[in-house]
Amino acid sequence: MSLISSEGMEIYTPPEVDDAQAEKQVPKPFYVFDADGVLTDDNLDMVPEILDILTKQLIAGQPIAINTGRNVAWITDHILRPIKSSLQASGNLEALQNIVAYAEMGAFQITYNEDGDEVQTIADNVVPLPDDIRAEIDELLIADPAMFVGEIKQVYHAPQIDESVVKRGSKPAEAAKKKAQILIEDMFKSRGIDDFIILDAGIALVVHHKDLGKQLGMERALKWFKETQGVDAEEVTAFGDSTSDIPMADKAHELGRKTRFVFVGEPPKIEAWLAKNGERDYEIVLPGIGLLAVATMTFFTQIDWNKEDEIE
Repeated sequence: MSLISSEGMEIYTPPEVDDAQAEKQVPKPFYVFDADGVLTDDNLDMVPEILDILTKQLIAGQPIAINTGRNVAWITDHILRPIKSSLQASGNLEALQNIVAYAEMGAFQITYNEDGDEVQTIADNVVPLPDDIRAEIDELLIADPAMFVGEIKQVYHAPQIDESVVKRGSKPAEAAKKKAQILIEDMFKSRGIDDFIILDAGIALVVHHKDLGKQLGMERALKWFKETQGVDAEEVTAFGDSTSDIPMADKAHELGRKTRFVFVGEPPKIEAWLAKNGERDYEIVLPGIGLLAVATMTFFTQIDWNKEDEIE
């Protein structure tokens, strides 16, 4: 993966205030990222230049959230541990308190205390997918070599494309997902199941309770921001590479935040999704400077909320 240099990056620095303003909190922008593909390379390792950018942002006091469908172990190993090591190496471990992460569609929150220890909390009233339904889904899909269940989730199930058999996004991969979705939907109908839904998340089909989703992660992230910063986040930029990331931008907009969604996936996918599901009343940016982590890093260094960019 070819990457631009992160030298000369402008990072957020809280403005100085005089004594009369000392008690008034200064609003900060809030950046919320999907994880794999957006912050990682093809091997799901965090891109070094992005790690450097996020480290500098956190040290400068910039609140940052990660909002992923991955499980706690994955986000800890691939995202949070590298960030913690980077901050520790620079002597700024306390900056870990400026980051929050949400795993499994908002179900699990991960924060850090002043000693740098991880603190996990689960959302109220989370309904996990019952084991018998998981087993039946596995039984339905066992005959298809293009689909398999990889990473185990505590609250939902995610049969995914086996990229050693078919390429992600290819016609055979999309056909395999469509076939799997129909099988699961038919099973749900036969069992009278209507409180669990099936979401196409690109590489996987996510079968989860209707109350879970990227929107839950965003809602919890905005509450965390208010609790830690003392003010509401007025400006939210969400980064995603799949249309399944759009609900987190929808939620920020619904809650009255000035919202920008930076889509770093393939533009035709979001264009088709918007044509089918309707345009949004907030800014959607297609960087046009590469895909995935390259676009994330480049655009993140160019954000200027004082400039009205044209909506793509």
